[in-house]
Amino acid sequence: MNILHQANQIVNNRSEEKERMYGPFDEGMEKTALIASAMSNKIFSAKDIYTCLIALKLSRASYNYREDNYLDCVAYIGALNTHINKEIILEFLNDFVKKWDLSNDNEINALTEEYTIFLEKYNLPNLSAEDMIQEIKLNKISL
Repeated sequence: MNILHQANQIVNNRSEEKERMYGPFDEGMEKTALIASAMSNKIFSAKDIYTCLIALKLSRASYNYREDNYLDCVAYIGALNTHINKEIILEFLNDFVKKWDLSNDNEINALTEEYTIFLEKYNLPNLSAEDMIQEIKLNKISL
């Protein structure tokens, strides 16, 4: 199996067993950042943790070839990309939702259009605009 396909499986199609054992991938990085921050009296972000793990895997790869180091590295890069996309989407929602009255259909339509354009412009994963509005109304997306 191709290393990119394997990395995608690890990051995006994590088995329920792995999810139960280790928790959600991105959530684990967020918790790791909090723990590292508390331990070191420095502020770490999830991006910092991803970056350190990528660096660790590349460092290990410099000593000898083990496919596992490259697989993990590619998986961490993919997960970091997903994490950054999520941050971009949440930032967009934060900025725009504050400006819109979600009880007004005209404003919902305008927000939906802006959101769709935003996702296309940055080639981001798509949560449909309708689902996004519903998630916000139900407070499932925290802003």
